[in-house]
Amino acid sequence: MRMRIAHVLPGFDAIGETYIYNFVHYHKRSEPFVIVPPSASLDAVRLPGNKVTLCRDWSEFERVLEREQIDVVHAHTGLGGTLALIPLQSFRLPYIVSFYGIEMGAERHDRVRQEAYRVLFRTASRVLVPSAYHKGRLVEAGCLEPKLRVVNLGVNVEQFSRSDAVNRYDRMRVLSVGRLVQRKGLLDAIEAFREALIDAPGMELYIAGEGPMRREIERYISKLGLRDVVFLLGALPNNMIAELMQRADMFLLPCATTAEGDEDGAPITLLEAQACGIPVISTRHGGIPEMVCDGESGFLVAEHDIHGLSSAMVKLALDRKLRRSMGDTGRSLIEKAHDIEKKIVELEDLYAELIGRQVWYSPNDFYPVTVEPQPGLTRILVLHEGSVLTLYSRLLYLRDRSPG
Repeated sequence: MRMRIAHVLPGFDAIGETYIYNFVHYHKRSEPFVIVPPSASLDAVRLPGNKVTLCRDWSEFERVLEREQIDVVHAHTGLGGTLALIPLQSFRLPYIVSFYGIEMGAERHDRVRQEAYRVLFRTASRVLVPSAYHKGRLVEAGCLEPKLRVVNLGVNVEQFSRSDAVNRYDRMRVLSVGRLVQRKGLLDAIEAFREALIDAPGMELYIAGEGPMRREIERYISKLGLRDVVFLLGALPNNMIAELMQRADMFLLPCATTAEGDEDGAPITLLEAQACGIPVISTRHGGIPEMVCDGESGFLVAEHDIHGLSSAMVKLALDRKLRRSMGDTGRSLIEKAHDIEKKIVELEDLYAELIGRQVWYSPNDFYPVTVEPQPGLTRILVLHEGSVLTLYSRLLYLRDRSPG
């Protein structure tokens, strides 16, 4: 019998959250059950054959769990973890929470989030992170190290594959892909690109993505006089991103921590670019040094190092053999450590382990509790987003009642 896994998401965007989509979509031995709020695009989930159940409150969520039994609950992001926590206190199922890095800076200035995460750490059977860096961050935040496991992000290496075409365009193509938000460092990318044009003219910069900084970025491009060589493409689906990467000569994503402590974490686009056999230029930020071999599959510089970014672009633009060599190394790295097929095997092995042991953790202690095995659940559940604040308050209540 296939394992039945409930995937809990606070929202879903197949374009912007490829890392989550990959873990849900490319299952082998498990049947996915997806929980998302009403604002999420159900079309984006693309899991044919699943029905939709609308849950407007927690009691309805609990009734669905009682009626449709599951094997393991896998919550994606810290907020996704809080969505599932209250009902799970009654059902006592094996429970996994995956943190992807983007939410790890916000909790420093958010007491409610801090308290909610502490309850999650005590309750979850396992906590998954994409890098050793993020593992250390969660240990600092209070998660027990034995509960933590590093599971690298996975890439579809068939979709994101290398193109053997050479000299496809008159101009060298530099590509950036990501949400237009501050932590992506796109203003740094544009400034460094302008500096690189001095020594390596004839390049173009393409930026794929959408977000709140679009107008600011457009004004900055105009201010620097780069409207003829820097192009904003908007948000694009995965198949078009793969085509852009296959046509690009290098990939640029200089992520940086914001003044508010917002971090990027582990941007999967760096993995996708390397899978396409193009060298990458990024920063020593978050888990990125574990995703890029500095000097071998690309170049890493300090955050906001405009000259370092520019120099890396110039080196690659002027040295075709270097681009090819770094591209080969990057492709090998992804095939070895980030192939989604291998990552799914690793993840489903963990599901099977937890089902076999039937271990969960009470929020009131750190001792495992054995529960009876249960079969699965196969429908998509839609939660009302307004319940999140109510849940946070209940999490605080649980924490205040817990010893220690």
